[in-house]
Amino acid sequence: MNKSYLIACLVFVFSTNALCTTYFYSDTIEPNEIHDNVYVYCIDYVPTVIDMYGGEIQDCALLYDFSILNLHNGTLNCLASLEDTVSNIYGGTINSLEAQENSTSNIYDGVYYGHFSDDSSGVIYGGEMDYLLLSGRSTVIINGGKFVKVYSLIGNSCTPALHINKAEIADYLDFQSGEVHIYGNNFFYDESGGVYEQGQLTGQWYDGTSFSIDFYSKETFDHLHLHYPEEIICEQPIPADLNNDCKVNLEDLSIFCSYWLQCNLYPADAC
Repeated sequence: MNKSYLIACLVFVFSTNALCTTYFYSDTIEPNEIHDNVYVYCIDYVPTVIDMYGGEIQDCALLYDFSILNLHNGTLNCLASLEDTVSNIYGGTINSLEAQENSTSNIYDGVYYGHFSDDSSGVIYGGEMDYLLLSGRSTVIINGGKFVKVYSLIGNSCTPALHINKAEIADYLDFQSGEVHIYGNNFFYDESGGVYEQGQLTGQWYDGTSFSIDFYSKETFDHLHLHYPEEIICEQPIPADLNNDCKVNLEDLSIFCSYWLQCNLYPADAC
């Protein structure tokens, strides 16, 4: 969703009171409810929590000032999260998510298009998303899920940070501003590889799953940071470390107890 669409959506929400449902206190949206627009606001900094279990918001839902949306099911055409709000998206369908102004989004499923801007942040655990766009000083962590296109806007004011622990990116990654941090093993970069011949990164995630990511621009590699697992070494053996894992705990005590009073002396009366 572009900026002009978002502005038009918000103007429509505020100017068409007859078609706008406003929540000042915690409530639920049930499967049989249909709303044109939903506006969620808090009073005296007490969070307004909306649990949506179904139904439909045909135009736009606006979260403002510490409000919280828990989407379990249902359909939203547009969700705009502003100013310290939280969106927990467990299911359902959101055609367009616009996260701005210190908002936080936790996504498990159900978002078609996501745009994180300003100082917003998000954690993506799964689901399928066609477009993931980062701009401003946004931060997004991907712990799973499938994506078609992942990219950032270009500009001096765009310094987003993307952290990928595990993801499947079908089409391309295009980052010409900000930073991309990828955590894994066995990285290999082919500067002319991929469908677009702009570079391809292959490797394995920490769980051993292989991945291949095509770049849409060679500049993406300049913004890439690769992170390997931290090497753990045993600085000095411990005499009481019975299982040789360089630490003494209940596992060692269990081994000790299992041999308690066992004696292998000969003759036996020497025990």
